[in-house]
Amino acid sequence: MKKLKRLFVIVLALLFASCKSLPEDAQSSVKAIDLIDSASSFYLSIPKKVDEDLVTRIIRSNVEQLSDDDIKALAQRVNHLYIGISRSNYKNVLQASIESDVPVKYVPRLLSSKNGWTKTSFNPVNSKNQYEIYSQNKLNVAFPSDNHIVLGRDVNGMLSTYDVIRNSSEEEGQDGYFSSLDKQIYDWLGGSREEIRFFTVQPSTYLHVLLGNNLNLQLLSVWGAFRQNPKSKDSYLLDLTFNFKNEAYKKASKTILMIAFGLTDSSSNADSPTILEISDIELSKKQIYKILAL
Repeated sequence: MKKLKRLFVIVLALLFASCKSLPEDAQSSVKAIDLIDSASSFYLSIPKKVDEDLVTRIIRSNVEQLSDDDIKALAQRVNHLYIGISRSNYKNVLQASIESDVPVKYVPRLLSSKNGWTKTSFNPVNSKNQYEIYSQNKLNVAFPSDNHIVLGRDVNGMLSTYDVIRNSSEEEGQDGYFSSLDKQIYDWLGGSREEIRFFTVQPSTYLHVLLGNNLNLQLLSVWGAFRQNPKSKDSYLLDLTFNFKNEAYKKASKTILMIAFGLTDSSSNADSPTILEISDIELSKKQIYKILAL
């Protein structure tokens, strides 16, 4: 998440360079989630409307020397964050596609060589369109439209995907589906409107962060959602779905998980042979911020 720091500084500058929102871009039908690829192991979808304070906290934790008013103004221009995280050489590698409201016409002036940025042009294969990529300190960022920001790993790939979608009719995709993400991951993250959703195909790493210890539970994947606790403004309720390799592993692991989360059988669902659902795990906002590495 720390790699978002320079991006937020950029967006803030763009924010104050424009007094009004520009008209919606003709290519705004491209969904931000479509630009995230399938090479990450952990995915996160954060709609601002779920908890604007959370988006503000993400900015505050990654941007130094900004006033509270500046941070709140910036948060108002970020609508939805889709993030993919992978591991490389024991480090997290971030890819982000952000639904936003940032006027592209101001970008060249602000991301100039004078300000330490280098600019390169990128033409996707078999395309006449050209996109500008701005780089500084190994961070790559591009603004393919007023409504999209892409940054981090494989910006070229995200721009290529954007270009294909903007020049395609819905009929050319599979029912409008252009993403390289697994359909289950795509649908789960894309359906996030009233909650923060995540999906991981490396469950052991995630469970270590959540529980503080390593559990070898023979899982294929884990997905879930954080939603505001209606009884407390200071906490979230976490719903988790565990997808086990087979039924035997599920049976062996259920008790371990219920004890780990301090729950009873009434909090779990065991309808599927390999799927275990655990719901209503109450976590303080402080715990959520730790899990999301904020």
